[in-house]
Amino acid sequence: MCELCAKLSTSNYSSVLSKYMLEDVQRLMNTENAISQPLLFSQGDFPCIEPLLYLEPRVALPKPTRYYQGMKIDAKDMRLDWASGSMRAFGFKDDYVFFLSKAAVKKIGEAERLDHYALLKLEKNELKVTENNAVMTIAFSGHADGVGIKSRKIEGHDVEFSFQHHNNENAIVSAAAVSASAVYGGKGRVQGSTAILSKFENYSITVSHFAPHPLLIQAHKELGFNSALEMQRGVYGMLRQHLL
Repeated sequence: MCELCAKLSTSNYSSVLSKYMLEDVQRLMNTENAISQPLLFSQGDFPCIEPLLYLEPRVALPKPTRYYQGMKIDAKDMRLDWASGSMRAFGFKDDYVFFLSKAAVKKIGEAERLDHYALLKLEKNELKVTENNAVMTIAFSGHADGVGIKSRKIEGHDVEFSFQHHNNENAIVSAAAVSASAVYGGKGRVQGSTAILSKFENYSITVSHFAPHPLLIQAHKELGFNSALEMQRGVYGMLRQHLL
């Protein structure tokens, strides 16, 4: 286990993440009477409360309506938008790679529910990881057998994604600069003009990239980073260490 991963279970991140994940239990209950039943399956425990090192594949200049890099399950495009209970991330532990994609949705007058929940437990050799011109691509295309979270029956799904992480050292700009820039699209594009931006993230990134989950960012000092930006700059190394 790497030094950073060893710190996760003893930091405040562990308890905060556990509370965050447990909220999915109520969201699951709220789907009981849904008109159409969402895709809900897992190759591990539900909810997954282990304090994993979660890194999210985000688009350039993320905003609420377009936040995550895309993926498909059973040839269907999964949601790209952001919500407080949504997540799309690799979680690292020992020699395994967990991949979790979930989306929390809510209509006016209704309780929040799960649009989908898919947890894969993969081995490194199941992923195709390539590096070219300081761009890391992490891809998977295959069939995954898991357990239906509601039915408790074995079910299989075809999963496909290809995420990229650009070496973003020269692509990190302050939220204020993006907001003022016509080149980057102004306030309609900037992450910093939305509720997504935590008080720890006062920057945005102009290329496709992986970023620490917001809860991980909040624990940056406990985990040995002087700032959120320092943690972000360490993401490429985190990916290489756990995938190559």
